[in-house]
Amino acid sequence: MRRFQVLWITVAIFIFALSSAGQATCPADVILALARAGSACLGLERDQACFGNGAVNALGFNGAASLSQPGDRAAAESIQTLMVGGDGEYSAALLNLQTSLPVNAGRDVTLFAFGNVQLTNQAVPAPQLLVTATGTLNIRERPTESAEILAQIGVRESLTANGRTSDNTWLRVIVTGQRGQPDTIGWASVSSITVSGNINALNVIAEPTQPFLRPFQSMIVTTGENDARCDGTPESGLLIQSPGTDEYINLLINGYIVELAGTVFLQAPDAGMKFYVLDGEARIENTFVPAGTVFNIESVADDEVDMPEPYRPESLVGLPLNNLPVRFVIPQPLSPEQIEAAQMAYLARFITPTAPPPDPTLQAMCRRTVIVNTDLHAGPGTNYETVNNIAAETRIVALVAADDLNGTAWYQLQSGNWINAGFVSETGLCEPVPGTTFSEAPASNRLILETCGTTNGPIRAGQMVTIEFVPPAFDNLIDANNALRIDPGRIVIENRRQSVRASAPQSVGSERYVRVFSTTWTAVSGTYRITGARLSYEVICDIVVSVG
Repeated sequence: MRRFQVLWITVAIFIFALSSAGQATCPADVILALARAGSACLGLERDQACFGNGAVNALGFNGAASLSQPGDRAAAESIQTLMVGGDGEYSAALLNLQTSLPVNAGRDVTLFAFGNVQLTNQAVPAPQLLVTATGTLNIRERPTESAEILAQIGVRESLTANGRTSDNTWLRVIVTGQRGQPDTIGWASVSSITVSGNINALNVIAEPTQPFLRPFQSMIVTTGENDARCDGTPESGLLIQSPGTDEYINLLINGYIVELAGTVFLQAPDAGMKFYVLDGEARIENTFVPAGTVFNIESVADDEVDMPEPYRPESLVGLPLNNLPVRFVIPQPLSPEQIEAAQMAYLARFITPTAPPPDPTLQAMCRRTVIVNTDLHAGPGTNYETVNNIAAETRIVALVAADDLNGTAWYQLQSGNWINAGFVSETGLCEPVPGTTFSEAPASNRLILETCGTTNGPIRAGQMVTIEFVPPAFDNLIDANNALRIDPGRIVIENRRQSVRASAPQSVGSERYVRVFSTTWTAVSGTYRITGARLSYEVICDIVVSVG
């Protein structure tokens, strides 16, 4: 009996020793696994997912598997389900995403999943085609000619289309924002564009205002909870970081609208979700959540949403912040009083100070003010080229008024440019703007022989007119470069052959290139037949040039 007791004590000591050794190496093992994940995913590109460490599986919308070993990368749009975690080595995966950021944004949204996490991408891949404007192209809010114009695109500018109406008369397109401005998603009439590919390959958009979602912009997230491997290591979760704290990005997580300008740590067990705001701020279902708080959704099924509350620092132990591109220090939890003050300060951003009563002496003065940001044109109508833009709230002086071909009124400004009168408000006692049926011709114009359309209104005598046409695309760059040796192209104005020049090859996608053949002509009043030709391609326009 004594011998058995001695043996039992020896086994117990051995087991305790192994357990102690495991506890001693656990934090170091997790830290090493996270460091390996950072190294394996270094230089990850936009809209890519990376196998960081441990067990990571990715299943595509087509059922195909990807990401088989650390360092493997896959296009985020091809992944439907990303599974991170297992019983073996500590697991982690990284995603760099565009989500709602502009195409030309310098940085991306970072998602770092660690421990046991599953992400389900609900943004089904959308086929895309390249389209090119055949003239000044209006991008509208909805697929109808009466819808608001969101943007205008110049002739031969290219856009990406990602959807269509069921009758194939309108395409949904993306206009890339300039200088950090957000991208514009709107509708372009098929009659004003050429399409590189089969329109029927695009998805039909049943509801015109249906949002366009990029990979993982809408997702289902589930994570473990209270599953830290040992003291000093983090519980399972997902870190989400926007490029900065000055601009919100938009996500849809488990059916909840999440707007983020900073960094959050998300845990989403079966019972609900917890958003720990670690840097910057967030809006979750329109509830403002400042850094230093946790927003707790107790039950996704019951839609029970609480207000932000101070988080417990011990819930954030060991978070792998070094795996994120933007470094910061986790703040101390806010007190209830500080949370209330932060929310009051947030609401104050949207309160417009009460304006002083109007000065009676000024009420009688006429003021014309631009009510929306809009474009100025070289003549009275959108068929004239866009020459400038003007900001909302700008005061203007209207010299004369004229109607365009559709009967819409336009005002000419002191600069000589024209603005749609519908975008101008009047206050005070304003005399009617003098009308005219004559507007001075712009100095230049452009005639597109494929459509016989111009980009700057009717051609008038004295204008310097660029006449151009574009033969079918070349199948490769070599053929495009050698084109002029075979046939330099011809432009003939009333039996007089003009000197023709050709642009450098321009890519139109799918390894195809076009060259623009053009000439310049000083217009003289009269009637003309203008022909453009190269090899068997020929276009003909009959035009009338009016007296300037």
